Amino acid sequence: MPKTAQLTEPHCGLMTGPPAVAGGLVDPFEELVDPASSSGYPLQGCSNLRRSASEQSVFSVCDGDSEIEELLLDSQSRVETLDVQVTNFRDTRPLKPVVWGKPSHSYLERDDVGNIGFSFSNLGERAATETVRLHQDMTLRKNPAAIIGMSECALETRDILNSPAVAGSSEKGDKFAIRAESEYMCIRGNEKSSVLLAVRANVAEKLEMLYHERKYEGSYKSKTGNRSQAYTRVLVGKIFFSKPVGQIGMSMVVMVLHLHHHVANNFKGFRHQQKATWPWLAQLIIKYEVDLLMGDLNMSFFKTVPELRSCGVKANLAAWYPWKAERGLPMSDSCGIWWIGGNVDCKLSKGIDTVHKNSSDGVLRWQLDENHFDHYKEEGGPGMSLDKFLPKSEDNSVKILNSFGESSPAVAGQKRLALKQKWLDHNIFRVDGVENRRGSHFPVCVFTVNNCRRSVEGMRKRNANKWEKYEKRKGSHAKESGAAVAAP
Repeated sequence: MPKTAQLTEPHCGLMTGPPAVAGGLVDPFEELVDPASSSGYPLQGCSNLRRSASEQSVFSVCDGDSEIEELLLDSQSRVETLDVQVTNFRDTRPLKPVVWGKPSHSYLERDDVGNIGFSFSNLGERAATETVRLHQDMTLRKNPAAIIGMSECALETRDILNSPAVAGSSEKGDKFAIRAESEYMCIRGNEKSSVLLAVRANVAEKLEMLYHERKYEGSYKSKTGNRSQAYTRVLVGKIFFSKPVGQIGMSMVVMVLHLHHHVANNFKGFRHQQKATWPWLAQLIIKYEVDLLMGDLNMSFFKTVPELRSCGVKANLAAWYPWKAERGLPMSDSCGIWWIGGNVDCKLSKGIDTVHKNSSDGVLRWQLDENHFDHYKEEGGPGMSLDKFLPKSEDNSVKILNSFGESSPAVAGQKRLALKQKWLDHNIFRVDGVENRRGSHFPVCVFTVNNCRRSVEGMRKRNANKWEKYEKRKGSHAKESGAAVAAP
């Protein structure tokens, strides 16, 4: 006689639970019938299970009765002690759970949706005055750009960017005062002062260093009479975004460069290094597939685009900072941002249409016009006069125009990345409105121009909320001014 097993639990893990029937009663035998079979025969291995007449009567009752409950209990007790011949169990244990990725969204996955901002600055050595330090730290943490590059960055500055985010103030004030302070992921050279690449923690999942070099350029005699070493510093990092950025994708490679000023000025003893800089830089850009270059090129600022293009690298100037000295002398900072790879439209705050001296909005005009240009003292501002930049033999207009223009012509039907420079308010970055701190440079900033991640309906709600907040502020200011007038 074959082995038998006693069914002590009709709901065991190897059998699914019995389905409900009319009247809310449960039929423990219902599971044993194959639903895929048109004949209604029992499942394999359970052919000896049959209902008795009394059990059948229990499950055919439709109306409730006082005796139904007793009959059901009696039926269930007999099922639990029934001996059955078991030849094949059905394994109904749950399969391993499927781990799905993030839910897809057709709008967010479009290649023209999602924006990002880039900013570069050189603040020089960390300020000795606490007021200046706190102000610089605040402007960095409240930077409108999500990706920041820096040269001459101190270790303390990196720690400030790494610190947890701070919510914006709810008190009344300008937009910058109520702006939140963000937390950044950072990579930086391990020395007292070095280059840094940082990305806001809420827009990226990872920041990976691809390359770093402290390139020895030679030695020179410093102003104090001592021998000093000249180094050019470069850092390449890959940013992995948490959401796709329009025309860029889920990741991009950024290079931060600080060219030593003796090499950039083509000083005696560094002329060979100056000439070798551009093939070396182009090789790194090609090897690591760099998308964006930002840095302080010192007096070689206007040589960057033509030299890189001569080495086979498509480079486009995306951000720069021209200004005027107090007597109207045209000046320029040496920090900039360049897009690498072509197929881009860069809208500069001071573009090719401003390279003239016909009116006060012209970059080359010797005139101080605060409506078009920021102004500083000639010896204390960020950068130098245009004639100090290489190549010194060229006319200033030719020098600037060689840095403008497209690296690749537009192709019909081909989508191009659009970048727009954001002209930052110099009053915010000055400490208490005083002149630029000597040795520091003004931050340059550029944003992609894509569709917003918010849907059309989301934008309507956002604009409605902004208008509502504006009306409330306007009303509260009116009450305050009215109360002040009414006061004796």
